[in-house]
Amino acid sequence: MIIIMGVSGTGKTSLGKHLSQEMDWPFYDADDFHPQTNKEKMKSGLELDDADRAPWLAELAQKIRGWSKNGAAILACSALKEAYRKILSAENNAITWVVLNGSFDLIKRRLENRENHFFDAALLQSQFDVLELPPYGIHLNIEDTIPQLASSVLNKIQCSQSATIGVIGMGVMGQGIALNCAENEISTAVYNRSTPGEEKVIPSFLSKNKAFKNLQGFTDLNAFVSALERPRKIWLMIKSGPAIDGLIDELLPLLSEGDVLVDGGNSHYPDTQRRAQDRQKKKIVFVELLSWVFVCWSHRPWLRLLRVWESPLRTKRSYSFGERTKGVFKG
Repeated sequence: MIIIMGVSGTGKTSLGKHLSQEMDWPFYDADDFHPQTNKEKMKSGLELDDADRAPWLAELAQKIRGWSKNGAAILACSALKEAYRKILSAENNAITWVVLNGSFDLIKRRLENRENHFFDAALLQSQFDVLELPPYGIHLNIEDTIPQLASSVLNKIQCSQSATIGVIGMGVMGQGIALNCAENEISTAVYNRSTPGEEKVIPSFLSKNKAFKNLQGFTDLNAFVSALERPRKIWLMIKSGPAIDGLIDELLPLLSEGDVLVDGGNSHYPDTQRRAQDRQKKKIVFVELLSWVFVCWSHRPWLRLLRVWESPLRTKRSYSFGERTKGVFKG
């Protein structure tokens, strides 16, 4: 359950609808549950007090209980005070709070340009007066665009869910490997850079494969690595050559002893040897593997190979590719 909070005009509804499309979760706007008397009061420029909000909050708490039982949901709600948030979370202690912050002047301009809404812009100061920002939650600056805010939320939420395997590079082969993992119930994190021309690669991949709840997508390398369980196991599904070395240089500061990098880009053998020797100094396991093999594997060999990869943590020595894959295809 995600609740997006903040004063009126911060973009709660816009962000909620965007996240709903990205995550395939139902979206609800708390404003729709205000009794008509509350709407008329705000439209006339009068503030709501705690007594006005009490039945509204009680109804929302019951709605949250039902939405939580039925699965995940996203709610846009001002939730200005900690007391209000306690009421809303009474039936669900696993709520992710997204807190939208911005300057008074920016929000006021937005409200003055907003049409067909019952909230009077003159009431904004009264909301700022009672606003109690929580020390918890995901805090975002509304100067960013809605897609940027949504990306931040998705990255931070997904970081709390450890993935068994990571795939970097969402070309045809990278997508095939990721989907093969997901189909075989292996929690998978995928990463692709968001340089010009590739901004939509991850959102598009996730959107096309919404049925897989064990897929996570990232455009931030640090967040991607943080989402992986240890020892981390990462496939590099990018073109062979200097690009591999550049990516590895970015990855190394984020990795730990015993993590595994698999080069699926069919690099030249001497390059693979050099990279393996360089990584060994930091006790990072580096192997080269023909990427097309993975797409055909069934669930059982996958899991057995993952166990083989974890062996350096127990034996503290390096393995050749032949040693690592010996026996994987048996049974």
